[in-house]
Amino acid sequence: AADSFGVQLAFLSARRECDLRAASTEYPGLTRAQVFFHSYAYSYRGVESEDNLRDFLETDRHSPIDYCVNGPLANLEGFSEAFGNKLDTFFDGPERNPERADALEREWTALQQRFPSPTVTVKDLVDHIDHAVKTIGIDHVGIGTDFDGGGGITDCNDVTEFPRVTEELLRRGYSESDIRRIWGGNVMRVMEAAQKATNPRMNGTVNLHANAGSQGN
Repeated sequence: AADSFGVQLAFLSARRECDLRAASTEYPGLTRAQVFFHSYAYSYRGVESEDNLRDFLETDRHSPIDYCVNGPLANLEGFSEAFGNKLDTFFDGPERNPERADALEREWTALQQRFPSPTVTVKDLVDHIDHAVKTIGIDHVGIGTDFDGGGGITDCNDVTEFPRVTEELLRRGYSESDIRRIWGGNVMRVMEAAQKATNPRMNGTVNLHANAGSQGN
């Protein structure tokens, strides 16, 4: 779900900024929309052996690479329009083999029972933040998350529980300024610098720092 909504929102934003039907100047023979989707798939590039894939399934709660790419794109109208293929339902289409799907689900459940995820708490998360701050400095540390929850932290399962992270940061002596940087200020600073570098005309016209880091404060 996160991959599907993420690539869809990114595509809609890109389409609002430029004509994605136009030919790409950087990649002859492709439209801008096709380059967009190629770039998304390329970010997941990789070749996995059977052993690596099994290890991944045993230790990681995320979907294998094929599902992260094929699933979202096969059901996205923008992708269908860009490449001229019909919309598909990667998970539930007519080509789906119910017996194979059921077997995979049973295998997945068995692996999760055999290798249960370790218990991770907000204190563990902030331990990592402490380490990053000591290693690279407060100006280079930020928190990223899926707002729909399910990150694996037992006492911070979704956005409504973010304040617990702030509470732990305060308990450890982080200042309000530090917490604002961690909760978004650093990311906004870098994004603003990148925006100015790629589009000088926007210098001074957008204040990405406004309300940066307000989450959890």
